[in-house]
Amino acid sequence: MAGVMLALLCAAAGPASAAEPPLPPKLDVQAAMKALESQQIYRAPGAVAELDEDLVRAGVSARTRVLVAPFTGRYREGGNYADGGLHTEQVYSPLKDWAAERDLVLVTVEGLDVGSSGISATPSTVDELRTRLAYREVTEPVLAAAHYGETRQKEGAPPGRPVPPVLAPDPGSLDALVARLRENPVYNDPARGVPIDFPVDLLRDKRGIGIRIAALPALTPGAPYVDYAPALAAAFPEDVVVVSHGDWIDAAGGGQPHLVSARDYAYGRFENATFQQGADISDRIGTIVLRADDLLGNKAFSRPQPAPFDPARTMSTLAPWVLLGSALVLGGGSLARWRRGQANRAEAERQALRSASGAAFAEIAALGGLVAAARKGTDILAAAAERHATASTMYEQATTADGMRAVTEIAAEGRAMLAGRS
Repeated sequence: MAGVMLALLCAAAGPASAAEPPLPPKLDVQAAMKALESQQIYRAPGAVAELDEDLVRAGVSARTRVLVAPFTGRYREGGNYADGGLHTEQVYSPLKDWAAERDLVLVTVEGLDVGSSGISATPSTVDELRTRLAYREVTEPVLAAAHYGETRQKEGAPPGRPVPPVLAPDPGSLDALVARLRENPVYNDPARGVPIDFPVDLLRDKRGIGIRIAALPALTPGAPYVDYAPALAAAFPEDVVVVSHGDWIDAAGGGQPHLVSARDYAYGRFENATFQQGADISDRIGTIVLRADDLLGNKAFSRPQPAPFDPARTMSTLAPWVLLGSALVLGGGSLARWRRGQANRAEAERQALRSASGAAFAEIAALGGLVAAARKGTDILAAAAERHATASTMYEQATTADGMRAVTEIAAEGRAMLAGRS
């Protein structure tokens, strides 16, 4: 890994592992179709997604079948599928034809990707994204996909499990994790399974960035989410702290808004790999840290201008963070030089920014969905699309709660246009 990481850490791109992760089991499509003849829900060997089967059975009709399959693995020679076309030929098309011949609604869960009837049930908020990745929980998207397949309506699906609350760590658990990270900058919980392998020394040598990584197992559905990252960042103020629960990553440290935005960018940039193929968490961590460092290093003006917004672009299968893009900042020092300000003020600003950015995120996502489905005249659609593009760009630039509130207002203007209120 060291040679590959050295080359990539000297570049602006995110790192990739030198060795491929072990392949997940390949879905036996014929066995799945045979099982679904008599079972409403079939869980294939190697599947990782969690769902409340009783809740699903109560919320779908007798026409619906649910296939829970393993990750596909990365498309490559020597993998389960050499490319997306081969996956379509071997998996998607046979399952689609099987369901159509029987007039069934088939919801397919591959890894953590949920789809039915040509649509993909993607998270619409960061909280939903965290729940999908940290808990590997797919009950609600399965119900939503089934409802759409049965009714062709996006609204009115039965609810899934509630989003778990976010809690601060208790002092004992926090102290134990701090002690482990003082002993070794990368801590892999034995219950996690596949450990994270990250070149900590190489990152410090080549970029001057210290990092501490706590790799924890996926959480049990229904359990509260314990957010260790802010408290660990306070314990290691000179370093970036990364905490991974399952496939989810929290990052904290100096330049917090940029770390969060870089994290959202990483998941958007590698959406398919994360949900369907299976994420390499070491790669995601590298993408987050290097992108945040580039942004904080005052390199924002080197970013190419986005292409003009195309209203005809299919957005129904894109997650909102893909539409929002990455963070864009206009100044500031690098992560290696950033120092924490006054603790109480920083915490208040962080909480205010988190709340305002969540509202802005949801408003832009809602506008994006309306633009994709709009049937209004071209002038109204173009104006709403411009509001979406403007709000998305400002979201990338905003680093304060006030800035995020302005983004929300702009996106709301676009929604009002399409609703005929302007």
